[in-house]
Amino acid sequence: MFLVAGTAVVLPVLVVLVFFRESANWEAQRSADTVSVRDVLSGPLRRTTLLGTLMAALALAGYWGATTWLPTYLTTERGLPAGSVALFVTILNLGMFLGYNGFGLLADRLGRRRTIILTLLGVALTMPVYALTTDQTSLLWLGPLFGAFTAFFGLFGSYLGELFPTRARATGAGFCFNVGRGVSALAPFGLAGLASAVGFSGGLVVCAGFFALAAGVACLLPRTQAVREPITV
Repeated sequence: MFLVAGTAVVLPVLVVLVFFRESANWEAQRSADTVSVRDVLSGPLRRTTLLGTLMAALALAGYWGATTWLPTYLTTERGLPAGSVALFVTILNLGMFLGYNGFGLLADRLGRRRTIILTLLGVALTMPVYALTTDQTSLLWLGPLFGAFTAFFGLFGSYLGELFPTRARATGAGFCFNVGRGVSALAPFGLAGLASAVGFSGGLVVCAGFFALAAGVACLLPRTQAVREPITV
């Protein structure tokens, strides 16, 4: 499975290499001095970088903390047979697929920041309901709803990039997302320890709190307007 998935990555890489070019703004600025992490952690960009990193860390900690142990929660606390867990997770992922596309369209109309806040609040509200529901049929259909609101994951790339000047977008967005992701790597371990005291359902409720905090941090970040640049093919 991992071999097939890893090999499949070659296809989008080829598509990007053949059909996509760098933006006109970036090409115009490519002769400028190289941007370093120090540049996005100093001056007027520092506040944006720190808030963006905190938002990503909180949101991804909630996401990985919850989804890593979701199958275990379904089998140990909700009594699902191991064979049924795959169906529940598949249905949940279908909700994610619809959410990523639907909220992506909404972001073009409503704005990146507003849509991210909406999705974070959505998952913060639906996850406790999902965690405390005991009826298996209700769990099956609540999964896609909870999954749809995790669309913030896909919106971070465009929004975080827009927070920085064109020449610093890769450095700034990469720092925010990947440092946040590094911090979130501790979340599954933390939830495992927490589950021994309050159970996995209680741990999922705690993860919902991380999403709510991430929404609060997002409110402190500026609104952005994507610059529409001509696509060179």
